[in-house]
Amino acid sequence: MRIEEKAKDASKSLKSFLRYVPGNFVFGFFQDGVFFPLSFGKGPLSIPYLTKRSLLAKSGAGFNNLLLKEDRAILKQAYNDVFNDPQKTEDVEVRIQGSNGEHHWIYFSFHRVFEKRGFVVYGGHISDIDARKKKEEEAVKIKQMYDEAAELGKMVIWNYYPDKHLFQLFETGYTEKIRIKFHLPRCVENAPLSILPSIQKEDQDIFLNIFKAIDSGAEHAEGEFRFLFPNSSQPEWERVNMKRIYDEKKHFLGVNCWSQNITENKVAEERYKDALNELDKAYPNSLGSFRLNLSKDICWPSKGPLRPNLLTLKVLKIDDLFLELSKIITDEEIRKEYFRKFSRKKLLNDFKKGITQISLKYPTIRADGLLHYSNGMLFLLRNPNSGDIEGITYALDIDEERKTSLVLDGIVANGFDYVGLIEPSKGTFEFFAKKDWITYAPIGKPIPYEDCCQYIRQQSANPLELMNFKDVETVPAIVNALNTHGPFSLSYTQNRQGTIHCYQLHYSWLSKNDGPILLIRSDITEAYLKDQKQIADLKAAKDEADRANQAKTEFLSRMSHDIRTPLNGIIGMTFLTEEMNLAPEVRDNLEKIDTSSKFLLSLVNDILDMAKAESGHLNLHPEPYPLGEFERYIRAIAEPLCLSRYQTFKFNASALIPGRIPYFDKLRLNQIMFNLISNASKYTPPHGEITFIISEKVCEGDDIALQFEVKDNGIGMSQEFISHLYEPFHQASGSDRAEMRGTGLGLPIIKKLVDAMDGTINVQSELGKGTTFIICFKVPSCVKDIAKEDKNQSIKIEDFARLKGKHVLVCEDNPINQEIVRQIITERGLNVTIVKDGADGLGIFERSSHGYYSLILMDIRMPKIGGIEATEKIRLLPRSDANSVPIIAMTADVFSEDIAKFKNAGMNGYLTKPIEPEKLFQILLSNIS
Repeated sequence: MRIEEKAKDASKSLKSFLRYVPGNFVFGFFQDGVFFPLSFGKGPLSIPYLTKRSLLAKSGAGFNNLLLKEDRAILKQAYNDVFNDPQKTEDVEVRIQGSNGEHHWIYFSFHRVFEKRGFVVYGGHISDIDARKKKEEEAVKIKQMYDEAAELGKMVIWNYYPDKHLFQLFETGYTEKIRIKFHLPRCVENAPLSILPSIQKEDQDIFLNIFKAIDSGAEHAEGEFRFLFPNSSQPEWERVNMKRIYDEKKHFLGVNCWSQNITENKVAEERYKDALNELDKAYPNSLGSFRLNLSKDICWPSKGPLRPNLLTLKVLKIDDLFLELSKIITDEEIRKEYFRKFSRKKLLNDFKKGITQISLKYPTIRADGLLHYSNGMLFLLRNPNSGDIEGITYALDIDEERKTSLVLDGIVANGFDYVGLIEPSKGTFEFFAKKDWITYAPIGKPIPYEDCCQYIRQQSANPLELMNFKDVETVPAIVNALNTHGPFSLSYTQNRQGTIHCYQLHYSWLSKNDGPILLIRSDITEAYLKDQKQIADLKAAKDEADRANQAKTEFLSRMSHDIRTPLNGIIGMTFLTEEMNLAPEVRDNLEKIDTSSKFLLSLVNDILDMAKAESGHLNLHPEPYPLGEFERYIRAIAEPLCLSRYQTFKFNASALIPGRIPYFDKLRLNQIMFNLISNASKYTPPHGEITFIISEKVCEGDDIALQFEVKDNGIGMSQEFISHLYEPFHQASGSDRAEMRGTGLGLPIIKKLVDAMDGTINVQSELGKGTTFIICFKVPSCVKDIAKEDKNQSIKIEDFARLKGKHVLVCEDNPINQEIVRQIITERGLNVTIVKDGADGLGIFERSSHGYYSLILMDIRMPKIGGIEATEKIRLLPRSDANSVPIIAMTADVFSEDIAKFKNAGMNGYLTKPIEPEKLFQILLSNIS
């Protein structure tokens, strides 16, 4: 039979099936790796730039020819994979030539549907993913820009969580490179104390004070300290900035931190300070001084009596200056040595070699006609702002061996806004040098320090920026800070002609304690603006992450509903069928169906629990949990499980505190222990032993500490596997047997649950010798109410006879779910009314007599009016039972925010799909009086 005849025959086979398939599903066949569509599902294709006509096989060219040439091989390779593995489903993302002439992205997921007479038909789903691809491209660009900015600034970025004392490094860009280079952990616990051994001893107080400030509620903290990286021999200087971040509603978001390696800057600053110190000593006796810019080959006179011909020159070439200065040297040999040492080229080479000081002693005839000796000095340094190599020359009169004071004009003009002295004994401040635009007070005139502070307060753009300024508003406060902490700095902002500037003040003793105080101000606006931009960028990145997280939550909620709805039909119909008189083989098959469907449900639950934990939607509801009740739960789940696998289970409650009941979220604690016991049984061979141990001890107040141990003598784990134990989807290589398979999410979920409950989890294991998990919690407790507990224990199983004849209204659009609920309820003697929409349920209830319906089961997602809206409308009806009739949600939406919506709408509880008959019975018993 020709391929055309086979295709026609296959199309006939698909015809009746296609009525139930949406329009975006396409069925066809492959020939030589080219896909030829045969038929489509019912309805429109819903892709604006494609039509079913353009995709049909009669076009002759096949689907592949619509693809971009470079993408055709992708589809062909996907077909080869499905051909080699008929059970496989392949997903491809390719670009297609649309009817509008433009290229578009589509998603095509296909698999083998059936084979007839050697002719294989494939079915798949086509969807438009242009919008998603555009978002992905934009996200990649944003990340690249973010990483490039951090790389350019050599910036390591991390988060600090004050409540947990935890550091967490960013997992991208420059930060990740540094982490890998120095083998740094991504998360650091017990911070900052755990980092303290790596901090230079002299800087540890500075380091701790940064975190003390943040932990005490400070909005911003910064500091500089020396840090010894792992496997490094010398400490590196680091500058750290920490900033509390808030959203638009002033809610605290966290502490963003960034650090830069400033070792090179520190070395430059030290050289700069050394030069200043030498000039401070040399200036009083300087016979002449010049400022040199070796990089730009310019120089100009600075201080001191100079030769008349030099005074007439405002700017000189450097070698011209050296030529003029050589003329005052009276010794010819020394003059030759002078030229060997002093030339622009020689000095630049010296600086490259690390030579920063050059001197020469020489004789000269001065104005008095006598021979004198001078010492010519030249300091080389790199300007931290411009990067130019500069020099300062001065001459000392070594006849009297007296030092000069300061030669700062040229250096201060480029390095600082001003330099001044505070006289503590008089409470005054005096400018020593300043830039021309600073007009407040002249140089050399003492003024009250309080007046200076008042001027700064008036100039500040925002009073909040002066929070730290209070520490230096009085001279005694400055003296106390210097005596306590030594030299220190602080920053503030000012508004100059509508532009914000940020300045840093540095305070230090000039020479000795209790003497004059040196005050230097520098402009750090550029760094400040970079910090503000970084904060804005981080907030924008967080907002984007929050939006993505919300989208993921909504997707998982819908996925939960879509998967749980058919599961409800499978599990419910299996339960109802098992109630019948069945042949043993049929009952065995039903048990296997039930086991598989519940296993699939457990996989869905694991994925959703992991998503909740990662998105911060994991809410806890602590309540008193008597250990007797907990023991009954443990025995109820563990003993049948171990018995089915021929294992021994032991429960040991030792060292318990009488009369105290701990507070726990029962559901989450039970979930943790169930998973651990299930794992222990799963990885323990038949005739093995599982032991569960509880112990307690008293803590401060009403708190108690509990330790839970789950021990087994099973296959154990390797140390390599333990290091990845809590990573999602990570499973041991020996877990390939069917009874050992799962999502690989059990232990990661347990770890996140334990963390959320402020507990700890540890594991001890060895291959072939078994495993012990140890979980510890410190929780509040209450006094045991013996009477109440005895009363609770005396409650027997409810008599279903009292439910007989009661009326239940069920709003459910799924026919299978309707049938399941109908049979479960009617088996207990109740009457049931079933409608397929919330609007119908609202109408039936409104037309019923008062008190006719004892309970309403309300599906959440229905075509016209959903369960939440229907419930709200029922509660607003003007009849006495509108607010009293119990309304129970039936839902696959199990996120905490969904449950909150049910409660706010007026619902009394919820049943999670798939519906378990036992839970439905309990709902009926608890809510129908």
